[in-house]
Amino acid sequence: MNRRSTFLQIARFSLILCLATPCALFAAWPLAGQIDLSSGFGDYRSGRFHAGLDLRTGGVPGKEVKAPVAGYISRIRMAYTGYGKGLYMTGDDGHTYVFGHLQGFNPLLEKLVKAKQTQARRYFVDIELPADSIRVKPGELIAYSGQTGAGAPHLHFEKRAPNNIPLNPLTHGYKLSDKVRPTFERVGFQMTDDHSLFSDGNRKIFFPVKGTGKAGSFKLDTVLYFNAPFGLLADCYDMMRTGGMRQTVYRMQLYVDQTLYYQVEMDTIDYNETAAASLIYDFGEAVDGEPRVKRLYHRIGNGYAGTTSYGPGKGIVGSEDQLAWGLHNLRIVAEDAFGNRSELTAAFIWGPSEDLHPFDSMVTINDTTIDYYFSVHAAYQQLGIISRAVFLNRGDTWHKVPHAIISEPEPNRVVVRMTGDGQPRAVFRFQYTTQTKCQIADFPFNGFALRGILPPKVAYELTDDGMIVRGELAGRTGYHAQVELFQGDSLLGIEHLRRFISMNHYAFYIPTKPEYQMITRIQLRFQSELGIEPRVLDSLMIIQAGRRDTVRLAVDTLFELVIDSTDLYQPCFVDLRKSVLSGKDALRLMTDHYMFGPEDLLLKGPVDLRARLLKPFPLPKQLGLCRLDKKKDAWVWLGTTINPKGELIATANRGGSYLVVADFQPPKISGISLPEYRPIKEPTPEIRFTLSDDLSGFEDDRSIIITIDGTWQIPEYDPETKICRTTPLQPLKSGEHQLKIIAVDRAGNQAQKSVTFQIADNTAAKKGKGK
Repeated sequence: MNRRSTFLQIARFSLILCLATPCALFAAWPLAGQIDLSSGFGDYRSGRFHAGLDLRTGGVPGKEVKAPVAGYISRIRMAYTGYGKGLYMTGDDGHTYVFGHLQGFNPLLEKLVKAKQTQARRYFVDIELPADSIRVKPGELIAYSGQTGAGAPHLHFEKRAPNNIPLNPLTHGYKLSDKVRPTFERVGFQMTDDHSLFSDGNRKIFFPVKGTGKAGSFKLDTVLYFNAPFGLLADCYDMMRTGGMRQTVYRMQLYVDQTLYYQVEMDTIDYNETAAASLIYDFGEAVDGEPRVKRLYHRIGNGYAGTTSYGPGKGIVGSEDQLAWGLHNLRIVAEDAFGNRSELTAAFIWGPSEDLHPFDSMVTINDTTIDYYFSVHAAYQQLGIISRAVFLNRGDTWHKVPHAIISEPEPNRVVVRMTGDGQPRAVFRFQYTTQTKCQIADFPFNGFALRGILPPKVAYELTDDGMIVRGELAGRTGYHAQVELFQGDSLLGIEHLRRFISMNHYAFYIPTKPEYQMITRIQLRFQSELGIEPRVLDSLMIIQAGRRDTVRLAVDTLFELVIDSTDLYQPCFVDLRKSVLSGKDALRLMTDHYMFGPEDLLLKGPVDLRARLLKPFPLPKQLGLCRLDKKKDAWVWLGTTINPKGELIATANRGGSYLVVADFQPPKISGISLPEYRPIKEPTPEIRFTLSDDLSGFEDDRSIIITIDGTWQIPEYDPETKICRTTPLQPLKSGEHQLKIIAVDRAGNQAQKSVTFQIADNTAAKKGKGK
């Protein structure tokens, strides 16, 4: 009996140890209750990585924030933007824990912060505390969650290594109940060579994907044909729970035919690498509101240690490795921090850079019959082709030619006999269908002759790796065409047709060749015997930046763009255009409209803008260079300085529309919470008001001065909600008091409001209560 009891006690104790041990390995979260995330580690944040986790607080501030480990408070930082009220603690484990967007601190820390702010007469303070001066225990209250700095109510939480490198908490001790697999939405393909375009005339294309019916399994039904190097882009997200907020995926891997090509992992982030976020994610997609599209190949300038390339191609398919002609399989594996996996599968056919049926010659049999002769490329037999047909182009569409007879009179020789009127002017191409339903098209042949032509149109579009010139021609057939690039009257080079989209649309890819340093004229020319006048884009200012130390763009003497080679990851085309504006005075616009492109230009560092006025302005501080925010339809005031020459100087982090705007309007102060002249009982009332400015905004906390009876008070301002708060530093005596608010915007415009209020005499009430 005793032996059995002893055995049961040992078994019970062992069970307790088994249950307790895993919990001991997991760190404590700073918030109580079920943890839910609104943002993940490594999420894209406007040119940088999100270095922590955003913990949801139910849409309300004021949740208790507790120390996750034993340690000491090492730093407190107060600001209007960024982390807002931020708290840093150093754990006895050597790690630093960061808490952002706080509403406030525990009483001891709150008292310390207010004392420092009062002493400095600043809301912005950065307090470094000696080691162990303020010790905290695990689970001890240190702060309250809020929404200061940026965003809705939540708690930003970081764990940093002893060398101050942020770590992903989900892979460094913090666990969640997560059974949800990542979800694929789209897959993208990016051409990476110096000439190729997709069938729509672009360098990048996306396709939606769908689930296979098996959990975590997705596929792309379309089988694509490639004969030039390309990179993969994956639009994929993760969630901690079904219906939760979307975050980036912890790890993504690209396989080609079961060979690992590339991997990107969000485990640690060095602050020196955080700008690589615009290279890890597709910057153009992020600008367009799709911030989770990851690039699964190496981009020049990417120094992020969380990416690994396998093989010489650095993730680019078909770059330096020798792919065999034929069918290949792609597999992208997405995995979250807890091992939940999803896979996306796709297939592509790799072929030769030449046509599968190179055109040889043609023989006219009679007025209505022509034989076209072709060779057969060696790769033809290896691509799994089950049918081939001749297609005719009309307008913007291609149609199968019913009267084309295809024969092979001898090995490696194909003859197409076609009958019907208008063949010499018609545009044909071979189109092939493979066993996998992949559609392959050769370059068009024949046609390209005059028939009822209108003047052509031409336009260009700058990309992050070159330029696409598009031609539009209203006609009933196609034409051989080329693009000629000039600087002044000097011909720099000729680029021949790379993508015949249709009779009406042509596309040319212009790479950043060294000879294309400055382009002032683009000319679209058709074969000379057609008699079509070339279409010209003149008076351009397209400069290739990145090859020389500094380049300057100016279309007049009033505006200049200065780009250093260190501002770019790789050489690229940039342009500057001017739009003359009427009625500028009524809109407070001091210059014409200057457009710096491309708008989604990926910059390594800010470029310089310089503006000059036709005549001196009496109050130059009221002038600022501004960028147009198209989404908000508003001008964004840039940090502008004025040099001794009277030039306005600012920096820009991306392309867009810029001009000089005058700010004459003072800030607006409204909705002051204190009732004027009416007594209030609370001796330390919270004072709130709305503070806004329509253009230049506020420089920092020194732009807002709040006094009560001449005594400075702490201005706590939220630029997002436009609400400013303060609470008297000392209880106010009964009687009359004067609140004074002064706000000065960046342009020096000042607003001022005063309120006389009364604190009720509570002496009698207190005596009565004492009795």
